[in-house]
Amino acid sequence: MLSKSLEIARGLSALWVFLYHMRFNLDPGLFRRFADCGLLGVPAFFVISGYCMMASSRGTIAKGHSAGSFLRRRLRRIFPPFWASIAVCLAAPFFGAAIYWYRGGGLHFPSPPWYKLSPSDWLGLVTLTKGLAATGATHKPWAPVNSVYWSLAIEVQFYLVMALALLWRRGFMAVLAIATIGGVWWWRRGPFLSGLFMQYWAMFAFGLLLYTVLDRGFRPARFFGRWTSPASVALTAALIAATLGFTVSYPSETLERQTLFALCCGVILWAASGVEPLVRKDLLPTRAMTGLGKMSYSVYLIHVPLVSLVTATVRAFLPHPGTFSSLLCIAGTLPVAYLFYRYFEKPYATSRREPAPRRPEPLPEPQAVALSS
Repeated sequence: MLSKSLEIARGLSALWVFLYHMRFNLDPGLFRRFADCGLLGVPAFFVISGYCMMASSRGTIAKGHSAGSFLRRRLRRIFPPFWASIAVCLAAPFFGAAIYWYRGGGLHFPSPPWYKLSPSDWLGLVTLTKGLAATGATHKPWAPVNSVYWSLAIEVQFYLVMALALLWRRGFMAVLAIATIGGVWWWRRGPFLSGLFMQYWAMFAFGLLLYTVLDRGFRPARFFGRWTSPASVALTAALIAATLGFTVSYPSETLERQTLFALCCGVILWAASGVEPLVRKDLLPTRAMTGLGKMSYSVYLIHVPLVSLVTATVRAFLPHPGTFSSLLCIAGTLPVAYLFYRYFEKPYATSRREPAPRRPEPLPEPQAVALSS
């Protein structure tokens, strides 16, 4: 199946989104055009999430665990790092003001946009229910704190659908099929409420389908036989080149383009499953990319507030923005993101095992009683 390829894809998607938010500081050229398309890293995340959720759901069914235990594990994975990242977002403007003062500027008290949020806004933010009834740009309700939070709200809605499917074990696939049909209808009719998951469900469903196809044995080895390794490498490289070439040549952020890119990601990951045996875990590039994939959620959560602080430091030495200084800012942000991962994400990423059912104590064997004559 897929393991190393998923982690590498996660890490690359996180970096692509990071580049997207740094795109205005890049020099004009092909790399800038590639960064302009970085929003498509989010559909890639949705495909990977769909694959992982199908694998987790199948494991839940096989082990006889409840839908509630599945949902608890998923929410435990999402919310504690998310709440910690809110603290980082709130503190970042004040650290930025302190850096500005230290470099010789005047001392000023920042006025971030989240000052204007009401208590109900904060409640919706911390529960990831803010913007459910919003129209227009999906990220706008979350922008005063961190615009990337919109995708977490969509992800939690995906989890709720999977938990509902697990609640009705016999109709597990039927629930997912109904959600997919409804998502396609919603997608074709146009989004009515941009904060709901339906318009993004097709991207998630590509990941569900990818796991199902691989799990049922429709793998590259079934089609390529003894040529699986070279054929998978060639096919994966060709698909990546074609997808990125089309994406950069004809940039677009429409929902249709995001869905098409998600489909391409699913096909690329299917082809990459034939390359998995060739990827050695002990190689430094593999370890670096899989390590980045493991902390990709932390990178995604805090890169926006952190990069502004790192940029302020880099600008002291490289005052003119450009591609080189932007890459330095990204490189300087990743170690801090690792610390965040180490202390605020990793402790919750390790799944807790379900307690094994307690076996009843064996009854004592009856003792033989001698009968006196």
